[in-house]
Amino acid sequence: MALTKGSGFGVASSSGGAAASGGTITAIASGTIPNGKPVILQSDGTVKAVEGHSTGFGNVASSSSIQYDIQSNFLTEDKTKIFITWRNGSTMQASVGTVDGTTLTFGTVNSIGPSSTSYTSSATDGKGNWMCTYHRYNYNDWPYVVCGTFSDTDTLQIGSASTLTTVGSSRSSCVYHPGVNKFYIVWSCHNGGFRSFASSTPNGTSTTFSSADPIDSTSYGNGSYMWYDSTHEKIGIIYQPTSSTTYINGIDLNSSGTATEGTRYQINNNSDQVFSGCHHSDLGLNVVVYTDKDDSNKSKLRTFDLNGNTPSSVGTELEVTSGGSFQWDSLGINYSTGTNTVILVFRNYNDSYYGWVLPVTVSGASTIVVGTPTKHTEATGLVNPSDSEKYAWDDDNKKLVYHGTGKGSIWRQAGSNVNADNFIGIPTTAVANGGSATVTVIGGVSENQSGLTIGKSYFINDDGTLSETATTKPRAGIAIAANKLLIR
Repeated sequence: MALTKGSGFGVASSSGGAAASGGTITAIASGTIPNGKPVILQSDGTVKAVEGHSTGFGNVASSSSIQYDIQSNFLTEDKTKIFITWRNGSTMQASVGTVDGTTLTFGTVNSIGPSSTSYTSSATDGKGNWMCTYHRYNYNDWPYVVCGTFSDTDTLQIGSASTLTTVGSSRSSCVYHPGVNKFYIVWSCHNGGFRSFASSTPNGTSTTFSSADPIDSTSYGNGSYMWYDSTHEKIGIIYQPTSSTTYINGIDLNSSGTATEGTRYQINNNSDQVFSGCHHSDLGLNVVVYTDKDDSNKSKLRTFDLNGNTPSSVGTELEVTSGGSFQWDSLGINYSTGTNTVILVFRNYNDSYYGWVLPVTVSGASTIVVGTPTKHTEATGLVNPSDSEKYAWDDDNKKLVYHGTGKGSIWRQAGSNVNADNFIGIPTTAVANGGSATVTVIGGVSENQSGLTIGKSYFINDDGTLSETATTKPRAGIAIAANKLLIR
């Protein structure tokens, strides 16, 4: 750690450098740091100027093993490790991926299931535990589950696969409920309807599951997708119990693993199997997206509340894309907190199956603004040919793990490298790359500002400038003179 402390700041020194005086630290500069511009503390102990970045993709990572039913979830709380699963031919495989800035790398490929597998889904608890479900089409279509964890060496610990039930099944979906610390699975069964299971507390390779609980007893279904509603601590679900009719519902999962479903709500009479959903935490609503086959394959969006288990305040059907040049063939969705924006990932059926990322601003139940889509410059197939997908989303740093057949990449939303956790202060002078920066930290006074209004709070903009207008970025401090800012 390349930090030394000044008086009044409790960061232990490991570099042996000279300590500065009065609410400051010294640290090595990563890149050029302008005079008076806020800086962030990086994981290696260096400091870097706050800077903005535009929307775009990072490197392209390759792994020829990755083929179908690809899903990714973050394994660790710092969002540097992902658990990525896929089907290679008919065999379930997985890997630990590493995210470093906008660089993605894949680790060792592991087989986590036997041959003859299909309809896979996965989830993690963000603390190292993972779960994957699949069914075996040459073995009576029974649903299976396998659980595990991983080590600091990026090695997967894999448990033994076990059958959830001896009832034939097809598509499954799984989600982690942090409120009760359990995994939850829903699958469609051949003898009619959807059934669900709740796990015990995740415990490495030995997680157990409850008995089957029917959540919809209608005919054999096409599949489902689930997400966690953090506002109401419920599970949201979108699913098709018949060939084309799509419903939404809410599920209350308690600490003992008992699930209570609401009354389902039909949102579309003839939609494709391409659908997904997420939680809009700023509005406290849930957002679902799907393709409407009765309306020229247009892409539609609706919002709904889950204050109770039953969907309420269901919004109007809003058009996202008009079909035609943009027709979804596979689909994932995440919410970007603080921006009112959902991030859609889809494979474009009418553009040689190229992968696209599309931000959509959702400011209410009847108002959306469709942003500018970003097309990946790689060849076709970067988004895999499945229906409802999971793409790991780092909400703090606004980064998406973007993947498809044989490849992966990091997409980053326009924004900044600063957040509430890494903002550390303002340097006393300009510093060249690799130089020693003296940084005024919380409780200290930055004296190299100009044009401040005494008594006003100042917030950090994406590009590192200061503004009296509150932003989603940290507050830098309060002005005590035209040139002095008390760091707070």
